[in-house]
Amino acid sequence: MSADRVRPAVRAAESGRAGDAAGFTLIETLVVAAICAGLVALMTVLYHAVGNSAQALRAGQQEWLVQGQLREQLRHLFVVRNSPLQAVSGASRELVFYSWRSRAHALNGMPVLVYFRYDEGERALYYHELPLPAWWPAQAASWNAARLQEEVRAARAVKMMTAVNDLRFLFLAADAAADARPEGWAGEWREDKAPRLIQMTFTKAGRTYSIWFETIAIEA
Repeated sequence: MSADRVRPAVRAAESGRAGDAAGFTLIETLVVAAICAGLVALMTVLYHAVGNSAQALRAGQQEWLVQGQLREQLRHLFVVRNSPLQAVSGASRELVFYSWRSRAHALNGMPVLVYFRYDEGERALYYHELPLPAWWPAQAASWNAARLQEEVRAARAVKMMTAVNDLRFLFLAADAAADARPEGWAGEWREDKAPRLIQMTFTKAGRTYSIWFETIAIEA
């Protein structure tokens, strides 16, 4: 065979091997598909893990914010002598009181009427705040308590805590011992004097919390 005839045959063989190398075999394709599927599964798991962690952090942050705000506001209750207004009133699902600490003003000194309410349908704790005039103490005796409570209920609501189950407020009388038995706590408060302690209990993410708040009344 002449050299001229051998060279085209060699070139054709080399061309065929190059074409085979440029493609993928079935096994290689399956391996790549398996790796891709594994990566997708891993990313899905990581996504859910990060989402759950973020949700847990938000939930914990909500609890701390509510606890800190309530503690600060209840430690700055105010009462007005010879006034029909109660410093604190409430039932198992709501809490109303007067405080020198306004949430809208970063818990700085400003008289407000505070209203916490638990919405069982939405499983959420809401906060309402009614600003009171700066000259409030001088005029408080002439104000109507029922009208003020209507106004604070109509005020803009702020959702403080979500995904909450069975939130309740309990009240301990001023003359009761701090370590009173459960039967010593009342589910409603309509007394003239502020309660000694207020307890907030709720269930969140399968855990039950009980938080106690001390009330310190300051005469206006």
